[in-house]
Amino acid sequence: MAALNHPHIVTIHSVEEANGVRFLTMELVDGHTLDALIPQAGLEIERFFEIATPLAEAVSAAHVKSIIHRYLKPSNVMVDRDGRVKVMDF
Repeated sequence: MAALNHPHIVTIHSVEEANGVRFLTMELVDGHTLDALIPQAGLEIERFFEIATPLAEAVSAAHVKSIIHRYLKPSNVMVDRDGRVKVMDF
């Protein structure tokens, strides 16, 4: 996971352990998950592509490094306050 370096993938800063518990430190994304942003009626087509294109670029970049996101879902995608898409939880 830490090998991924892409503008649309959340950056992992470190893998740590404290008191026998392992955890990750990662980039803070100031925004909302995609599931919180999708209205009941769905996204307008323009907005859909604004999100889908960087999402596809992120997944493609991971695949090039033989990394597969095994549980891609709207709650694993963040959209920051500037509209940038960031995929989490690889």
